[in-house]
Amino acid sequence: PLRGTYADAGGRRPPGLGAETFTFADENGQSLNEIARLDTMVTVVDAYNFLADWQESAALTEKGVALSTEDSRNLSQLLADQVEFADVIVVNKIDKVSEREKNRLASILLALNPDAKLIFAERSNVDITSVLHTKRFDIEKAKQAPGWLKIMRGEEVSEALEYGVRNFTYRERRAFHPQRLWDAMQDTQLWKGVLRSKGIFWVASQPAPMVLWSRAGRLMEVQRLGFWWAALPQSRRPDDADFHKWLDSIWDSSFGDRRQECIFIGHDMDEAAMRAILDSCLLTDFEWTMSGGSPKVWPDPFPDFIENSKLLAIWKRLSLYEARAVLVLEFSRLSNAA
Repeated sequence: PLRGTYADAGGRRPPGLGAETFTFADENGQSLNEIARLDTMVTVVDAYNFLADWQESAALTEKGVALSTEDSRNLSQLLADQVEFADVIVVNKIDKVSEREKNRLASILLALNPDAKLIFAERSNVDITSVLHTKRFDIEKAKQAPGWLKIMRGEEVSEALEYGVRNFTYRERRAFHPQRLWDAMQDTQLWKGVLRSKGIFWVASQPAPMVLWSRAGRLMEVQRLGFWWAALPQSRRPDDADFHKWLDSIWDSSFGDRRQECIFIGHDMDEAAMRAILDSCLLTDFEWTMSGGSPKVWPDPFPDFIENSKLLAIWKRLSLYEARAVLVLEFSRLSNAA
C-alpha cells in the first residue's frame, strides 16, 4: 500500500500556501488532512550560489518566474520565505564550496531558521529517512516561530554563533523621525554585513499604523501590519483577561504599545554604528516637546500607510536564484479504502 509521497512545490510558490492547503475544507466539510498528514517541509539550497545570490535583488516578474503579473515579490524575499519555513534544509552541491564557505552558509541558514535540520549533500543524494516519516512539521509552530522571532525573544542560536553569524535586537519606544529614517534605510554602507532584519516600527508622522520592517539581502520592504492598540478606541480591544495582562506588560504611559523592535542578523556587522544611526533617527526631546505629539509637523517621504496597505519596496538589482521547496506527505489509512 502507498505509505507516502512527496510533492514538489517548486521554488516560486510561498511554502505556507502549500501547507495551509491541508486545512481547507471543501463543500462537504472535508479537508485533505483527514486522509493525509503533512510530514516534512524540505528546502533544497544551492551551496555554490546561495551566498552570492542572497545579496542580489530583482523582482520575480523581471526574471519571468513570478506566479502572476501581480506577484510583487523579489528574489531575496523568496529565498528567506523558503528557508525560514523549512523543517529540513538540504544543502546541495556541498562539494563545490570550501569548508569555510560551508560553515558560513550553515551559520546563515541556522540564524534564519534555528529549528531546521541541515543535511549536506552532493547531487541531492540524501538518506530518504531524513526527509520522510520525520514528523517534524507543525503548522502552528511554523506560523508562530520564524527564526528572527525566536532570536528577538532571546532564545539562543548557539550553532549559528559558533560559525560567526551574530544578531542583536534594537528596541526603543520613541517615534522615528520619518525623513531621517528614510535616509538611513537607503544608506547601503550602514547595512553592510546585514543578512536579514525584521521587526516593527512607527514614525512620528503616522502614529496609528504598526509598520513591518523587513530586509533580506539588499532589499528593504515596509508594509502596514495593522494599527497600534493605543490608536484604537478601547471598545475595539478584546474582552479577555490574558490580552489585558499582555497589553499592560508592554504599555508605556507616553506611547502606549507603540515601539521600535527589530532583529538584525548578519556577518561582520558594525552593531555600535548601526545602533548610533538608529538612535539618531529617533525624535529628540526637543522635537518631541516642540511637536506636542502632532503628526502634521514632520516631512514624510514614506507612503500613506493607511491609504496604501499594499507591499512597498525600495528595489535594488538582483540576480536569479531559486530555492526549491518539497512537501513530504505521509498518508494515513483510509477507513473506506478498498
